[in-house]
Amino acid sequence: MIRSLVVDRAFLDGKSLYAIDQQGIEFIIPLKSDMEATRDARALALEAPCSMERTREVTVRHGYGKKKFDEKVLTTLVGVPGLLSCDWFNPEGSEANTAKKDYEPIPLNAVVVKTWNNQTPPVDKQVVFVTNGEVKDPFVAFDRYDDRSLLENNLFHETKQDWHLEDPPQETREGVFVQVYMVMAMKALSKAFLMWQEEQARLDALGKETYREMYRRKLKMLNRNKLIVFAGAYFGIFLSHEVIMLVDFSVHKTTKVLGVTRSSIYTKYTGLSPP
Repeated sequence: MIRSLVVDRAFLDGKSLYAIDQQGIEFIIPLKSDMEATRDARALALEAPCSMERTREVTVRHGYGKKKFDEKVLTTLVGVPGLLSCDWFNPEGSEANTAKKDYEPIPLNAVVVKTWNNQTPPVDKQVVFVTNGEVKDPFVAFDRYDDRSLLENNLFHETKQDWHLEDPPQETREGVFVQVYMVMAMKALSKAFLMWQEEQARLDALGKETYREMYRRKLKMLNRNKLIVFAGAYFGIFLSHEVIMLVDFSVHKTTKVLGVTRSSIYTKYTGLSPP
């Protein structure tokens, strides 16, 4: 079930967004810079009381080793509720006659980005998002859209460039489905392995036990009671008590505990009775 939809400005279509809204799905989409709604939102943000403005400071680490340093990064947003100049947001979209006297615009909410990662553009360059969701905390809508860039850069870009997402085996509906599912599954598995590998390296650096060591210890326990026997160009791997019993040495409590005898071992490997 889709609860929230983050859309690129290339899909800014009022009719489609209205249909999405009617399904109870939240959407967030950036406005184009030259739109009337964009100019109105920026103007309202300038006049907005301080209570509508939110600032967040995060620490970002740059570089590695001796060149590593921390930077304080600020982002300031203003939530603008009840924006009425999105006249394209209606059942008919841009084809609606908004000049009619009885036309009532449908309000949307806006988020105006005053400062983004320490970058404060002039007012006419401020990014504006519109949403049908709440903007009491504008960072909710902002973060959801910002997460889209992670998907675009870290998922779609890599899968298109390195995993050939756009090259299905057949240019059919089924071929595209197979390509998408296989590429995404392999990408997820690769990412999971790399994350696991990084965690193991971190544990190893701290002197803690890693899964690799646990696996080696388990493998050693499973194989420590085995012997490899060579006979000319042939070899076999046997349990140590089997080899000892086959050369006619007794092994303490083997028959009672393991339920095996020299005869049963000989028959197991040769299918014959012992000489």
